[in-house]
Amino acid sequence: MSFLLKCNIATTCECPGGQLLLFEKVGMLKNNFANKPTRFVKDAFVQKRVVIAICTHNRSDLLMAALDAVSKLYVESYYDVSVLIVENEVEPKLGDILGALDFPFTIYHVHEPKLGLVSARNRSFDEAERLKADWLCLLDDDDEVHEDWLVRFEQAASEISDCEVFIGRDEEKLPPDYSTYIRPAVRPNLKLGATPTLLKTGNCMIKKPIFHSSGHGYRFDNRFNLSGGEDTEFFMRLRQSDIQLCHVPEAILYDLKHGEKTKYSYHFRRKRWEHTNLYFIYRIHFGPAVVRRMLVRDLNFNMVNFCFDVVNGALKMMSDPAKMRIQFGSAGLRIAKIAAIFDYCFKDRPTPYDVT
Repeated sequence: MSFLLKCNIATTCECPGGQLLLFEKVGMLKNNFANKPTRFVKDAFVQKRVVIAICTHNRSDLLMAALDAVSKLYVESYYDVSVLIVENEVEPKLGDILGALDFPFTIYHVHEPKLGLVSARNRSFDEAERLKADWLCLLDDDDEVHEDWLVRFEQAASEISDCEVFIGRDEEKLPPDYSTYIRPAVRPNLKLGATPTLLKTGNCMIKKPIFHSSGHGYRFDNRFNLSGGEDTEFFMRLRQSDIQLCHVPEAILYDLKHGEKTKYSYHFRRKRWEHTNLYFIYRIHFGPAVVRRMLVRDLNFNMVNFCFDVVNGALKMMSDPAKMRIQFGSAGLRIAKIAAIFDYCFKDRPTPYDVT
C-alpha cells in the first residue's frame, strides 16, 4: 500500500511485509546544551547510529505523547538519532499523522500486518539492521521518557564498554482513578551496572551484535506472540548465553497507567497470564521437572500468603481502610497466581490475550 505524504518526505523504499516511509525534517537536529547531565567520557555514540524503535497498535493518542517526550530528549551535537515507528495493524493508519509532525529527528514508519507484539518487535530488529543501527533503543507507545534518558544510556555504554544490553529504570505515573486495591510498585535502588531486576524490553538499549545477523541475531520467540512473557524469555536466553545486562538508574521512563490498566480486574488477569506464561518459559529452558517443583513451591507459598493478607486486611478494617484495601487486593492477586498454576497444568500453550 502506498501513502500520499507532505513535501517533507525524503525518500520511500520497499520493505518485506509493508512499506517503509521516511519523514525527515529539514534543518539541524535539536541540541540542548542547557541543564544537561554531568559531563562524562563520550565514546559510545561517536560515529554511531542510534535508532529508537516504538511498536504501536491502535493507540495513536498515546503514541503522540510518547513521541512528544522523545522530541524533548537532550542530545549532543554528534548524535545520529532516528525514530522507527512499527505500526502493528491489519491496515496502516499513521502515515499522514507522522508525515505532518514537526519533529527534530528523522522518523521511519513501517507497517507490520501480522498482529502481535513479538511480530512487531522482531520487525523493529529487522528494520534496525536494515538502517545500519549501532544501537537500538526500545520504547512502548504508552510510555514517556525523561529528557536525559538517551544521554544516560550513552554515559552507561561509555563507562561499561563490555555490556551489550542496558535497561533503564521505570517510574509509575498513577492517575487519580487508579485502583486503591493495587500496591504501587517499589523499584529496588540499584547502582549503575548492576544486574537489572525488572527486565522490560520497553526501556532498554541494545548493541548491534545482539540483533544483527552478523552477530547473535536474536529475535523474540513467536510462541509468545499473543500472550506476553516474550520479554522474560528473550532476556533469559541472553543471560544463558553469558551476555551481560546492565541497569542504568538515571535512564528514567515514566510508566503511564491508563485505561484498563487503572482497574483491579486488569491486574488480576495480567498477574494470572504472566505467571502461567512464566511456567511455560521455565519448561522451555529448564525442563518439566524444574517446573513441577516450582508449582508445588508456589502453591504452598501463595496459599500461606493469601491467608496472611486476608487476616491482616481484616485487622486493618477499622484502623486503616487504605491498607486494608491493599491487603485484600494482594490476597486477590494470590488467587490469580494460584489460578495460573492450574492454567499451566491444563493447557499446552501460553495464555493468549485479546488483540483487536
